[in-house]
Amino acid sequence: RGVVIKGLLHNDDENAEKQWLPAGSYWQQPAGEAHITAADAEDNMAFLDIQEGPYLVKPTSEAFDNGEKPVNVDKTNLVWLNANDIEWVSEKSNVETAFLWGSHEKNQLRASLIKLPAGFKGKIKNLSPNFRAVVISG
Repeated sequence: RGVVIKGLLHNDDENAEKQWLPAGSYWQQPAGEAHITAADAEDNMAFLDIQEGPYLVKPTSEAFDNGEKPVNVDKTNLVWLNANDIEWVSEKSNVETAFLWGSHEKNQLRASLIKLPAGFKGKIKNLSPNFRAVVISG
C-alpha cells in the first residue's frame, strides 16, 4: 500500500498503461503479484506501508495470486467526509477523512487519510492495537 507524497508515481503490472498518480493519491498492490513502480517528476516521494516483512524483491517467475486485486486511486477520486458526516465523531469540526481500507470496529486495523485544518487543536482517538501516523505536509 502506498500514498504519493510528492511528484507522480505509477504502480501496476508491467504491461499496464501508465496511470500517473499525483500527490495525495493512494494505491494498493497485492503481495506476490508482479508489478512495476515508476516515477515521472523531478522530485518523487511516497509512503509505503508493508504489512509483513521481510520485503523481498523476487523474479516474476515466482509471482503468485493471493486473491486480492490492485487498486490505484487518483486523489481526485477519493471521497472525503467531513466530521459532521461521520456518526461516531462526537466533537464536530472541520476535520476531513478519506477511508482507505480495513474495519472501524474496535481492535481492527484500518487506514485513513485525515485532513486537519490550519490551527487544529484536538485529539485523534485510536481504537485499534496499533497507531501509526505520517504527516504529509504542514
